[in-house]
This record gives sequence, C-alpha cells and structure tokens, in this order.
Amino acid sequence: MNENTNWLFVIVGFFILLGFVVSLILYLTNRDKSLTPRILAVILFCISYSLFGYLLYISKEFLRFPHLYRTPVFMSLCVAPLTYIYVRSLLEQAFRFKKWDILFFVPAFLYTAQFIPFYLLPAAEKI
Repeated sequence: MNENTNWLFVIVGFFILLGFVVSLILYLTNRDKSLTPRILAVILFCISYSLFGYLLYISKEFLRFPHLYRTPVFMSLCVAPLTYIYVRSLLEQAFRFKKWDILFFVPAFLYTAQFIPFYLLPAAEKI
C-alpha cells in the first residue's frame, strides 16, 4: 500500500459518502411521508456537505475548485435549527412545519448573503 495515503482524506470521504447514501435512503424510503425522517435526512445531508467542505480543505482541492470553497456555510448553519425542529416534531408528534419555523433559518440566509460578492468573483480572484 502507498505510504503517502492520506488516511484522514479516506476516512472523511467514506463518511461523506455514507452520509449522502443514508440521507438519500431516509428521504426516499419514507412510506408514510412523515416529517421526522425527512428532517433527519436533511440534517445528515447538511452534515455530509459540511464535511465535503472540510475534505476540500484538507486535500487542498479548493484551489482547483474555488467556487465550492464557501458553499458549505449555509448547510452548516442549518444543522442546529433543523435539529431543534426534528426533536420538537418527535416530542410533539407534529407532522408539519410551524409557520414561524422559517425564522430559525434567517441567520443562515443572512450569513450566506454576506458571501454573495465572494460567490460572484471569478475563480482567479477567489484563489
């Protein structure tokens, strides 16, 4: 085996793939179309995508793909509100979002909106 294998890259890549597969299975195989498994699937997707950003960083691939560099920001900021909504829907046996739940995501939208000028830059300037 190659001695230069970056085991952190392999482990993180495995968990990213595992997270995407589990979230896809949870989202698509939900027979009764209830809310809680779908929220859990979105939470796992957000965590996996945030790990993808970390994978880009540890492998220095964000230099080759500079447009992906700050995209996990929104997903990482959505994990906490989604987890709260997931636990609340489990405890209350709720089957829908409440109308004020969108307010939990305002910080994620505002923080991501702050990056819009960065997202619009060409690749050479992002590097």
